[in-house]
Amino acid sequence: MTLILADAGIPMIVLQWPGMICALIPVVLIEALLVRRWLPLSYKEAFSGSSVANLVSTIVGVPLAWLSMFVMELGILFPAATAADRWHWNMDSPVWQVLGFIAGVAWLGPADDANMSWMIPAALALLLIPSFVVSVWIERSVCRRLWPHLEVVSVRRAVFKANLVSYGVLFLLACGWLAYGLVGVGPGGQQFNLRPRAAERIYEGKTLSAWTTLAKGKDSQAIAALGRIGPAAIPALTDLLRGNDDSSVRFAADALENIGSPAVPALIELLKDKDRDVRQNACHALGTVGVKAKAAVPALIHSLKDEDRFVREWAARALGNMGGDALAAVPVLTETLSDESWDVRCAAAEALGNVGAKAKAAIPALVHTLKDKNRHVRFRAAVALGKIGSEAAPAVPDLIDMLMDEDSLVQMAAAEALGRIGPKAMTAAPALAKALTDEDWCVRADAASALEGIGPAAKMAVPALTQALKDQNEHVRLAAAAALGKMQVEAATAVVPLAELLKDRNPAVRQTVAEALGQVGPDASRAVTALAELLKDQDPAIRLTAASALGHIGAGAKGAVGDLIGALDDEDWLVRGRIAQSLGKIGPDARAATPALTGLLKDEAEFVRKAAAEAIEKIGGKRGE
Repeated sequence: MTLILADAGIPMIVLQWPGMICALIPVVLIEALLVRRWLPLSYKEAFSGSSVANLVSTIVGVPLAWLSMFVMELGILFPAATAADRWHWNMDSPVWQVLGFIAGVAWLGPADDANMSWMIPAALALLLIPSFVVSVWIERSVCRRLWPHLEVVSVRRAVFKANLVSYGVLFLLACGWLAYGLVGVGPGGQQFNLRPRAAERIYEGKTLSAWTTLAKGKDSQAIAALGRIGPAAIPALTDLLRGNDDSSVRFAADALENIGSPAVPALIELLKDKDRDVRQNACHALGTVGVKAKAAVPALIHSLKDEDRFVREWAARALGNMGGDALAAVPVLTETLSDESWDVRCAAAEALGNVGAKAKAAIPALVHTLKDKNRHVRFRAAVALGKIGSEAAPAVPDLIDMLMDEDSLVQMAAAEALGRIGPKAMTAAPALAKALTDEDWCVRADAASALEGIGPAAKMAVPALTQALKDQNEHVRLAAAAALGKMQVEAATAVVPLAELLKDRNPAVRQTVAEALGQVGPDASRAVTALAELLKDQDPAIRLTAASALGHIGAGAKGAVGDLIGALDDEDWLVRGRIAQSLGKIGPDARAATPALTGLLKDEAEFVRKAAAEAIEKIGGKRGE
């Protein structure tokens, strides 16, 4: 048995065919006696005919039936395995195991002796079904030629019934063997396993064992393959987390992320390991799995109190990667903000920020952390307050103080946080306006972005933002323009400087300025000529934004009607439609566009046709006028 239980498995023809040959004599006896009973034949005719027919069906029919099942196995199992690898189906479920066994009875996969004791008779029993069909077909043909004097219908019926009885006997014998294999006692008193062992998964031509061996050799591609194999590879991947090779641990964590929630229980167990490196690696892996590992939140909360600082740090990072699902960890994470290790404090602050507004209970502790001696901790605390959002309004005074921090990254984080808090941070406008002159362009840009987040409530900063439009750094100019746009009508005094910036060499700046002018609305009429020029820009996104801005200005953009009409033949259908909409918003002063708009009623784009029709109606003109 050991030889045929090699990795290649068992082609069942090597067992079925000899077995059917051995059963030939009793089968001939059974069928001959039955045929003699149902047909007007002598014993000699019945036995000779039955012998020849069964000999042919055994020699030809059995291999033919097996071959058909083998072809079916290749046509079903291989595509199914490929699809499972590609779409990560769970092939280990009982339903898949049963269907896979039925489809693969022609060539059994490798298994141990205990499982083969039931798999072989089960496969033989199933193979008797196609063998019966082929046998009836062959024996009917043979018997019609041997007994030409009998009615064809009678011969066909007798052959079918005789085969039904003989194959029924063989099926019962196979079932008896199967029952013995399931409940009987094997060699050495071993109880046979009632549950089949799943065939070893194969991915890209290699077994799970082969990939595992390669993975132990620090092969990153092999580790990734284990992740694609699925839950069956979890033990191999968790073993890699017990190693001390950082790259293998990282790749194993990524592979476990690919597997997702099925890997979480095993990782939770690793959090209890005596080896601190293993616990740290488990935290890292759970963090990589992310929100799918939310079942590990209680265990990770416990790990926040681990004796090893690296375990505490990675536990906090893992909880942070779970976002709002880590809400239960907020109290302990808040306590962790006072951890003796600065990197643990950083991780705790970051985790609280990732929980978001639900972590508002931690705001007082985060405000206190803004005064931490370590700049990285201050930075993370400011970022976290920003992610909590408007609920962090009580932190505004302290964040204003952080705008003067000695570290530019902390200043930037404070500015960003104030912008995220929004209008409730309006008291920060003077400090942010002052920050627009900071020597670090990154701080200046973030200050402008913060004012954008605060919006019209920060209108006192309009003069400073207007001055920032002339900044040497294009990122600052862009941020200042976006902020002025958010001020809307409050930025009317900045229209001329904004219009001058429409000629900026940076297309992102031009587009942002055009959008800002549109947000200012009718008060931006002094920029109409400059906006009309942008209708000829090479970038369709800029042409679209310019057309939209002119529409927002409304009747005040009547001076651009000619330019808008000339641009109605734009190659971009979205631009054509937006120009038509803008002409409609200008109103009766755009009556000259009616003929051109009428032509757009036949445009290939439905959006353009609809926009043109609505524009004609708003202008008050008649089609074709």
